[in-house]
Amino acid sequence: MTPTILGLSPLIYFGGLGALVIPFIVPSAYTYRKAREDEDEEWKA
Repeated sequence: MTPTILGLSPLIYFGGLGALVIPFIVPSAYTYRKAREDEDEEWKA
């Protein structure tokens, strides 16, 4: 018997998990980068 996670194959489980997590990672990475750019501009002034 193949190993399963909550009755799903690991590929499907982690693929679904990734699909749910990616929409949160992208905006937070963009926000972090924008905040870093703002800090750099303040430092130059």
